[in-house]
Amino acid sequence: MDTAFTVKTSLTALLSYFNEVAQVAGDYYAGERDIYKRDHLAWILVNWQVLITRFPAYRERLHLVTVAHAIDRFYAYRSFYVKDTSGNTIAEGKSRWVLMDFSAKRATEAKEDMWALYGVERGTPAFDVELPYPLKTEHFRVTYRAMPSDIDIYNHVNNVVYARWICDALEPDVRNGRQMKEFRILYKKEIYNDEEVFLLSQIDADNELRTRHIFRDAHGVNLAYASTKWELEG
Repeated sequence: MDTAFTVKTSLTALLSYFNEVAQVAGDYYAGERDIYKRDHLAWILVNWQVLITRFPAYRERLHLVTVAHAIDRFYAYRSFYVKDTSGNTIAEGKSRWVLMDFSAKRATEAKEDMWALYGVERGTPAFDVELPYPLKTEHFRVTYRAMPSDIDIYNHVNNVVYARWICDALEPDVRNGRQMKEFRILYKKEIYNDEEVFLLSQIDADNELRTRHIFRDAHGVNLAYASTKWELEG
């Protein structure tokens, strides 16, 4: 079930939809899996910027769209749209991905056939995926430990789990009649199974409420940065 006590879709469900449609799109392209398996390559998510007009309601029918926008050397840019039955966009995501060579364990440049594979024209300028607002003051922290159910096919914590941890840390006080309108996150370093993670958070409340976050490991290394924006529900 993708809805919580609000009977509306959660942020984690939206991100899961985006991940799923990205996988479906990847599988659609003829020969893609052979190319990536042959060269031990994979596109790894670097950052999200998600804008939310409203969250879908329970049993609402949705249309999900993803568009490969640009490839710029090491990076690919892909947009996502959630539309209602009237064709209105109710949520959208902008994302940046880096091409990883798992044999060499480093980023690598896009291969010659990838532009044609994804239907992207060479020279198309990349769009901006705005970075999270930086944390300036730690108001509180929460400790998490990565569990086996958090791990993806690359053997590290799935990108959606970070959003779940943030939402768990903020609920229910931050919600309090508000709806999340924007989510930004930048992934810097992988989190592995059984790893202890500290979520440092700052909450700024004015006309709108904004939260700022850093994920940090036990050695003080910053693993990811994130921020959210909330507005009173109308």
